[in-house]
Amino acid sequence: MTATTTTVRIKGRARWAAKGTTTDITTCEFCGREKLRKTVILVPLDEDGNPDGEVTHAGTSCAAVHLAVSTSAVTTAARVANHRRAQAVTEYAELGKSMEAAAERNDMRTWHVLAVARGQVWGLAYN
Repeated sequence: MTATTTTVRIKGRARWAAKGTTTDITTCEFCGREKLRKTVILVPLDEDGNPDGEVTHAGTSCAAVHLAVSTSAVTTAARVANHRRAQAVTEYAELGKSMEAAAERNDMRTWHVLAVARGQVWGLAYN
């Protein structure tokens, strides 16, 4: 599965954010086309730019038409979101290793700081 929660705003008629792509859902919710290689995960945004509503899965062409942007803009936004998620997952793992080292040294202050940072990265990587 390739999915992300890091959002990349797409400018168009509607305010949406690309959360990445997934291979788990292969049906476009706009046109109903099935067996796509992947779909773009879109989430609507409110006026302040915060997620507001249910996630929608769309093929790149339908997403582009619906948002009044080019297909390449949709694809680029999804790739950026996927890349940001991959970075967050890597950072999450590295913080875990640092936490283990701090625990072995019995340095609980450092462990706590790392735990807080890891919790923040968790939100980027997995929510």
